[in-house]
Amino acid sequence: ELEGVGKESGTPLDIMHKCMTCLEQNFESIEKSLTRSCFVPMKDQINSTKEKITFEFATSTFEQNAFGCILFQGGTTFDEVAQEICLLWKPIVQTYVKKTKETILDSINVLRQNENTSMYDSLISIIQAQYQEHLQKEILPKFQEECNLCLNRERFFGTTNHYFDAKFKEDEICPQELFDCFHQKLIKLLNDNTKSP
Repeated sequence: ELEGVGKESGTPLDIMHKCMTCLEQNFESIEKSLTRSCFVPMKDQINSTKEKITFEFATSTFEQNAFGCILFQGGTTFDEVAQEICLLWKPIVQTYVKKTKETILDSINVLRQNENTSMYDSLISIIQAQYQEHLQKEILPKFQEECNLCLNRERFFGTTNHYFDAKFKEDEICPQELFDCFHQKLIKLLNDNTKSP
């Protein structure tokens, strides 16, 4: 053990530098571990839900609406299906977040396994505590928020159909002919101040 520490223990700055170097050298390994144990299983589980998303699944609640734009029937059904898909994906994303958190927290253990840093047990415990606190307060809440945003983007999928559907309703309430007629009468009224409307 004395050989690992060296004849001189080194300054606190030297010891911290050894720990930092160890973590930096292990960064790519952490990325690969996150990919292998968290991202790939999540991606595979998401892809496996395709089997449940069938034509019958997507059209089971569809009904025609004579008062809606004929070209864009099924908007409500689309929203319901998007919601169902997100309900399928939500536990998968939750597991992904949990596994990611565990993998990142576990990654600090490399300091205990590295021959240049393993003898600094007290320092490693302090680094672990600070690392965990930083992750819990700063990193993981942002990560969770981003994952929720991604899931919500899938839920509230927007298309140009929404624009056309709104335009159709607008034309239904106030057709262009009615608007033009109103506009002409208003101009005539403004030009002839002597008449009342």
